[in-house]
Amino acid sequence: MHYAINKSKEMNTSKKTLNLRLISFCFMLLISNACTSEGNNHKEHNHKHGNEQTGHQHKKQATQHKEEEKVAEISKKQMETVGITLAPLEYKALNESIRANGSLRLPNSHKAIISSMYAGKISQVLIHSGDKIQKNQVIAYIKSPEMIQLQEEYWQNKALHLLAEANYQRQEKLKKEGGVSEKKHQEAKAEHIKTKARHQALYSKLLQIGLNPNNLPEGQIQSKLAIRSDISGIVSQVYSPLGTYLEASVPIAEVIDNSGLHLELNVYEQDLAKIRLGQTIHFTLTNDPKQEYDATVYSIGSSFEKDSHTIVVHCKLERYEKHFIDGMNITGLVSAGSSKKQAVIPEEAIVHNNGKDFIYMLVEEKDEAHQGKEEHEDEGEHFDFKAVEVIRGQTELGYTALTFLEEMDKSAQFIQKGAFFVAAELSEPAGHHH
Repeated sequence: MHYAINKSKEMNTSKKTLNLRLISFCFMLLISNACTSEGNNHKEHNHKHGNEQTGHQHKKQATQHKEEEKVAEISKKQMETVGITLAPLEYKALNESIRANGSLRLPNSHKAIISSMYAGKISQVLIHSGDKIQKNQVIAYIKSPEMIQLQEEYWQNKALHLLAEANYQRQEKLKKEGGVSEKKHQEAKAEHIKTKARHQALYSKLLQIGLNPNNLPEGQIQSKLAIRSDISGIVSQVYSPLGTYLEASVPIAEVIDNSGLHLELNVYEQDLAKIRLGQTIHFTLTNDPKQEYDATVYSIGSSFEKDSHTIVVHCKLERYEKHFIDGMNITGLVSAGSSKKQAVIPEEAIVHNNGKDFIYMLVEEKDEAHQGKEEHEDEGEHFDFKAVEVIRGQTELGYTALTFLEEMDKSAQFIQKGAFFVAAELSEPAGHHH
């Protein structure tokens, strides 16, 4: 009995020990799993953190590379919106130049004041200001009593002349036969000469007013006089409206032929020795100083103008523009001597920044947006520009001479207008270009 009780106590003790061991194992397993999970999480965190650091390094390297390139990428749409224009460098001789003022002038041989030789009332006006007309074109009709009287005199005198001519021929024949006195022969001859002279005078007067008697039926009289233009050109002004009664030589209209425009420069005495025939003159209109034109010296005046004490130099325009008008003021630039041509660019294309002068050169043109750059989501034509440092030289007529710090390709394209927009793009921090 005592043995059985002891045996039972031993079994209970053994079960308790096993349970304690099982509990301890489970606890250790849980701890192990927890440690393993923590270790895995730590590894994953380290791996992720390492990837983020690698990405930041790549972005930093790309940013540093872009800053070193100093390239601004501009879309075609931006260029059109801002008005950016490109062109190669031009080469001009700006040094040793003479500046002179002047104007576009039209010689009198290319101007015409249209009027009537006889007084009368305007019955028709066939032109307007600005019309292009040809020489001998009818511009108006007038009714003139004097013209009607002239035609009447012409036909009357023609009849008298025919009669006098027939009588003279008859007297000539009789004289040869001895059947007429010398006095009658002389009288017939004198009458013939007088009527002939009168006939020719009246005939010429009719031709001058545009009437050809040879084209008129015998004895017919025109009731209105056609007024014709003396030259081909543009009607600059119509002075007399319909129904106006005009005295002889009163202007009806003015016609000008601007193809005869030439340039007159007013050059001072001290600069005259630097002007020579055949020399090229660069000039701009006062109302459009950005557009330059060329002319060539063909005549140099030999006397001083009274008011300005200058000498007029006449120049032939290299080309005629439709907007050129007689009297337009100009500013001319004469290249004196044989100075060497230099690279020039419009003054507005130069940007002064941090004590230096820059112009902007096209580096590359792309048909699509760069691959791998999220900032260019839209596809389209893009242009890359970089700043090129230059030394600014003389400025004349809106152009500035340039000296480069390194050799430039003559075919390179540079911004002519809109340079400040590209300068602003380059000045922004990397990664913020639009």
